[in-house]
Amino acid sequence: MAITIRMPEAERVMEQAYDLACSDTSLPDYWTSVAQQTFAMDFKTYTPALGAALLARAVDDRVDPLAIKSAHSQYAFSLRTVGHNLLIPLADHYGFSVRTTTREPLNNQPFFRYDHLLEIDRVRNRAEFDRYVNSLKPLANLHGDDAVEALAAFVRVGLREAANRPSYDVSPVVGHLAGVIAASDSFMADGLDVPRRAQALVAAAFDSVHDDVRSRAINDPSRDIPGDVQLYDPNGKVVASVEVRTKPVQPWEIRGFVNSCLEADIDRVMIAEFLPESTPVNEGTRPNDATLMIYHLPSEMLEQLWAASAKGPAAGAAELFHERMINRLVEIEAPETSVRRWIEMIEQNKRDSAE
Repeated sequence: MAITIRMPEAERVMEQAYDLACSDTSLPDYWTSVAQQTFAMDFKTYTPALGAALLARAVDDRVDPLAIKSAHSQYAFSLRTVGHNLLIPLADHYGFSVRTTTREPLNNQPFFRYDHLLEIDRVRNRAEFDRYVNSLKPLANLHGDDAVEALAAFVRVGLREAANRPSYDVSPVVGHLAGVIAASDSFMADGLDVPRRAQALVAAAFDSVHDDVRSRAINDPSRDIPGDVQLYDPNGKVVASVEVRTKPVQPWEIRGFVNSCLEADIDRVMIAEFLPESTPVNEGTRPNDATLMIYHLPSEMLEQLWAASAKGPAAGAAELFHERMINRLVEIEAPETSVRRWIEMIEQNKRDSAE
């Protein structure tokens, strides 16, 4: 029987670790160094992985800190579950960085395919991976307060990293609606960081009219639900899915995506094909048993969404879109230049609107 780490115990341990991290208490040099080293690694996922392992061990000192999936042994735990359900919410609550804001930070390679770190035989940067694994091994010898102090060292480093993150002053005023819509097209026309900009834009657009919108990480390998951006109803059911593409979509790809959605009981299907020039898709490629909408420009998408929703421009959809656009760009780890470029475009629209 594998080990399950539950939220009440995780909250208790994290509160202790946070209090230690914020105090003048001297914390272990080794784990402070490990945290600093991991925050500096090229592969960002090692950071939430370290945090999840430290949290799990602090809760239950039987935990094998090198485990990835609970199926591995009786001392294993689900690294992905601890990262997604426990570490990310607690990091958000206490305000420390884990280098990512995605909902599922461990839902990628090499953690996706293997049950244990020592099973991994293929990674892009072997030297960095070995350094990460070797630094984690001593965690197996920590118990009780020692494990909590190791977690506190990680939290302290995470708090410092959070304090150094770029901050963005978001004004609730956006200017003329037409300018915001036009800015969405211009933002994509820049031709920079296109995949992240496109997916952030789609997610933010639906954020402005729908309560529960979830966006995948770029190149998410799991694909348990078709599409890149999904809309959920209050019961947690996917009611719509959007595939975001920045290259031409072929008719057979459209049919495949629609069929995948229908098999997943999703009957509202959308494709955002954001290209400089886009040829309208042949109507014959559209199946009759699904509502398929294909957007070729961000402006087209925004206009249709806001026209059809009660949360339209009069209800502040444009202002919410601007706020969520910044959040989505940060979440999907777009470069700071992309975030600041979007803010500049809205600021320019405000100035133009005032003239």
